[in-house]
This record gives sequence, structure tokens and C-alpha cells, in this order.
Amino acid sequence: MDIKMIDGKIIQPELEIPIIEDVDTLIIGGGVAGVAAAISSAREGASNLLIERYGFLGGMVTGGLVLRLEGFGDGEKMVVKGIAEEIVERLDAMGGAKRLGYDITVDPELLKILLFRMVEEAGVKLLLHSLVVETLVEDKRVKGVIIENKSGRGALLGKVVIDASGDGDVFARASAEFATGQRGFGIIFRLSGVDHSEVERFRTEKQDEYNTVIEEVKGLLGFPILGSGEIARGFVWWSNMTSPKDGLDIFELSQQEVLIRENILRAVKLAKEKIPGFGQAQFVQTASQFGVRETRRLIGRFILTEENIKKGSRFEDAIAHAGYGGTPGVGYDIPYGCLVPKEIDGLIVAGRCISSDEFSQNFLRVVANCLATGQGAGTAAALSLKDGVTPRDVNITKLKTQLKQQGVYLLGS
Repeated sequence: MDIKMIDGKIIQPELEIPIIEDVDTLIIGGGVAGVAAAISSAREGASNLLIERYGFLGGMVTGGLVLRLEGFGDGEKMVVKGIAEEIVERLDAMGGAKRLGYDITVDPELLKILLFRMVEEAGVKLLLHSLVVETLVEDKRVKGVIIENKSGRGALLGKVVIDASGDGDVFARASAEFATGQRGFGIIFRLSGVDHSEVERFRTEKQDEYNTVIEEVKGLLGFPILGSGEIARGFVWWSNMTSPKDGLDIFELSQQEVLIRENILRAVKLAKEKIPGFGQAQFVQTASQFGVRETRRLIGRFILTEENIKKGSRFEDAIAHAGYGGTPGVGYDIPYGCLVPKEIDGLIVAGRCISSDEFSQNFLRVVANCLATGQGAGTAAALSLKDGVTPRDVNITKLKTQLKQQGVYLLGS
């Protein structure tokens, strides 16, 4: 490619970009929100294409090793159902899920296989190893995206586009209004050879020594914990968190990838030397996907707030009912207005970047709620196509009826 450099900038010549696919629903991001969106849309009859930057689906669960899935219940009952519940039941049948109250511990490798099976069964077309680099917008309506991959650059068109990228990459490039926030980064890791009974004995019989070590661990990894048990006995997955960082700063991301991994090694060495039960521990894996908890948040037709969660707000346009972070037994609704931009058409948002304030985002970002908003987004996309309306003008009564038929828990259902 011939280029020009002017005033420290590269001037790229005009470039013809081939249109690779033109589908009903184009889903960006193969994390749990994007998977649920793709499956629900396809099951409602829409042709769709799911785009993922890695070579697997599941996002922060499979790539980020968030192996304990929180938020399925409200403290008294299961409230996140539908596709989310189907995934858990099918994974359980494969020996890859273990229920812990209303949370679920999963096997990430079995989940990768299951998600591939489910999208294939639904008729979803996959495009892996592809990164979205631009959003195509015409007259304030999203028409598709431009991607880059080993085959080069190409355009993908969709009558409805779903942004399940986690960072709001699609809506940001479409000039939709958004806010930003920062939380700590993390890289989850796994160990084998841990004797949980010895660790527990140390914790209960020598509390002062245990607490001293825990404080040292906290200084390295941010969390005062020693990891959580997995399905396989003797294995633990261990989370960590830095101070709040900018997840949109690529230099910060690069630096923290290196620093966190060094601290992980120091923490494991500390545990092996000072904590009974960790003496024979071995590294199994560190997460391939970096843990970023918050970046962009859509400013949509409705912004879910701290007050809504604490008061257990109910909404006529609810597409999901959540429990995580809410009052036990009460929970709160997630309204459809959180999934659609105020002015940009042709776009629905799902996952941790839906419209919320900073307080609420901390609860909406958990896996169960991402699955729920993904299913809502995919169903809404298919319905808008059936009725010939924009996603912002979807008939809410029809949408809720379809979601209930899919097994989604909504109040009154």
C-alpha cells in the first residue's frame, strides 16, 4: 500500500473494501452476551453472523477463567433462566458444571465445546479471529462493521447490529453517546495439587498466621483470598485486581499484563512457602483474556441507576429480572431502554456496556446478567425484523411474550 506521511500522520489512500456477508443480525463479540444474542436471534428465524476476536466463544468465562458464574439467583430463587439455564443444564450433563447455591462453577474447556455446539445447532454462522476496526453508519443508522483478519479487510452488513463487545467498540465508533469508568484489571490463574483440607485446617487452627499471609497476598494481588475450588478436586482458580485503571489505554493494558503476571508468580511462591496445602501446588494456566471490568457504558434511552437496584425497580419494558446486587428476594428489572441508544438506529447493546451508572454497572457486568441481556437483545433484533421496525420501536408486549416463551423469568411469568 502506497502511503503519504504529512505532519507526523499517515495519509491512507482511498481503499475498496469487499462486502463479505450481508445478514439479518450481525453480532459483535462472542462472549456470553454475544452467544446468547446469536442463539436467540437465530432461533427466532433471523440469519445471523457472530464475530469473535479469539478462536473460542465464552469471553471472560472461557478466556478470562471467571469460573464461578454469579448472579443466577436473587438470594431466594433462580431468576436468570432461558438460554442461561439451558447452558448450565447442558454443561452439567457433560460433567462441566457444579452448583453452589445460586452460583455455578464451570469447566472452561467443556464450556467452549458446548457453546460451539449450541450456536451450530441454532444455525449461527461464525467468524473467529476477526477484529472490528470500524462501524459503518449511514444517516445515524448502523449498517454494519469493517473487520480485519488474516484474510485481510472486509465489510459485514447487518439489518440489525448487536454490540456485545464488552467495551462498546461498535457504538463508540458509531458516535453514540456514552460514559466511561474505571475498575481494577485482573488476570485469573489456575493451580493444581492444592490440598483444600490442609488449607482449611491452617485457616481455622492458626488464624493469626493465616491472616498475616492473607495480607501479604492482598498486597500482591489486591484480593485477600487464596483462590476458589474448581470442579476437579485439588484445582483452584485464583482472581486478582489492581487499583482502577483505564481499560481503553493500550499502553496501560500492555504494562499491566506484564506486572500482574509477575505478581502472580510471587503470590504462588508465597503460598507454597507459607500455607500448608499449597506445598505441592503447580501452575496450570493463566488467563489468555485480560480481565477488564469496565470501560465504556452506553447512554441509552434509559440509564439504570443505583436507586433502581436498591429499590428493586420494576419496568414495563423489562427484558430480564436480575438478583445480583439487589435486595434478597426482590431483585430488580433490566429494561429494554438500557439496550438501545438514544439517537442511533439499527443497533442494540448487550453485556457489561449497556446503559447504566457506574454503581449499577458493577452488578450488570456479571455473567448471568450478560446472558440475560444478550438473550433480550437477540430476541428484540429478530422481532424488529419480523415487524419491519427499528430496534428502538420494537413492540414491548410482543418482545416480553417471546422472552417468556423462551423460558426467561419476568415478573408475572
